Amino acid sequence: MHVVLLVAFPPGWDPSDLREVMRPVGEHGIPLAVWLPPDLIDQVDPSDLPTVEWVRAGHGAPRADYLPPGLLAEAIRMEAERLDQAGFGPGPFWLRAGWTERLLPLLDPARPSCLMVEGVAGSGTVAFFDRVFPALGIEVDPDPPALAIPDDRVTVWRVEPSRLEEYASWVAARPGCTLTVPSRFLADHRVEGRLRLPVEPTPQDRLERRLARIKSLAGSRPPGEVVTACAGAVGHGVIASEDRLVAASAMLERARRKEGPPVVMLDWDADGSEEAEIRSPEVEMVVHSSGAILTFDLLAQPVALGAVPGEAPGCLCRHLAGSEHPTEPGPYRLEAQAERLVARGEGVTIEVEPDADSVHLSYRFDGLPSGLAGPDLVLALGRTEIRVDGNDRGEISEPVAVGGHRYRLSGEKAEILIESPLPSQLFARPAEGGVVVWLHWVISPEADYRARLRIVRSTS
Repeated sequence: MHVVLLVAFPPGWDPSDLREVMRPVGEHGIPLAVWLPPDLIDQVDPSDLPTVEWVRAGHGAPRADYLPPGLLAEAIRMEAERLDQAGFGPGPFWLRAGWTERLLPLLDPARPSCLMVEGVAGSGTVAFFDRVFPALGIEVDPDPPALAIPDDRVTVWRVEPSRLEEYASWVAARPGCTLTVPSRFLADHRVEGRLRLPVEPTPQDRLERRLARIKSLAGSRPPGEVVTACAGAVGHGVIASEDRLVAASAMLERARRKEGPPVVMLDWDADGSEEAEIRSPEVEMVVHSSGAILTFDLLAQPVALGAVPGEAPGCLCRHLAGSEHPTEPGPYRLEAQAERLVARGEGVTIEVEPDADSVHLSYRFDGLPSGLAGPDLVLALGRTEIRVDGNDRGEISEPVAVGGHRYRLSGEKAEILIESPLPSQLFARPAEGGVVVWLHWVISPEADYRARLRIVRSTS
């Protein structure tokens, strides 16, 4: 078992206390990963601590969800410049809450040797197009005796400076347990698989994103009915609020794009990056470059169909090979082409095309390992029954697995028909206020495999 101890000193820490904590580290050659706030960088001579790997996190270690991308990039540049001038070499980069794959290009000034990711378990790689980093997940103040880590694995523990001696002593006393630093572990071990950074918006995030979209559409003088809809969203709970904001957005979109293209690339939620907005008279879907389906709305009712409490958004493609955990082949290059969205990921190309009250999804698998793959959908239908290929209906009250070509999901809010011309399978499980379904096909490696998923909202 390999353990990395990450010690992050808080701003304002007394320099004498810093030296006291670090003194035994230098005397005994303890491997350690350390992050210093700006006011302590000048208090340390890195040449006195050769077993320490100095961690970067941006000036003040900001949370990525607290700063817009421009300010986050400046925080990273400022810290890198300061550490370089003080003689600290490149090291791991500590990703705190709010980081997503699309922000990885901001790390260029820091020249990270690897990533340490808070809130993610295990190890693997994190990638955004040509930027690929080995990454280790971080646990915060764990209870060491309760942990059982295989001998060939690594765990990163972020600990308070005052508890460093306690954790270091525990590791030293445990047979087969070794303290290390990220670069040393990664030099001797290969990490496999992908680590996913959090991209899922919380319910409050989604409300704020929708409000940002409405503001950009409405300008300084929104129509009165839009003001009424937005004001009516307050105090009705998250899901009721989302439905009201779907209605407000639909009013503005109908006025803005009566003859507009069905697929546009735009900064939908004012976060500094472009998403794909797919729209028909009845349906709107917003897709993130990670493949996450940020919103899936029925405009006529209106219903925020993709918003189910406690569930992450759906995704364009989920892949399962062998006995491994399902993965997503993103990130994707998103491009609006004529009447459709083309999303190109690792080993899969997906086309999304709206048509009246439907959204068509077409998949071409080329290079994806053999296994199961297809779209994962979160549907806020309420209590839901399923009917497969004209057979009897049954309520989805527990996880079910069925196979066929046509899956009719009848819920309290809407009815969805999922069709696949080729033989397919569907896993479904109940969720609070709806269901989560994974439509998938058995795919072959290096094959030109095509299928289509058709989602139809029935008004009957």
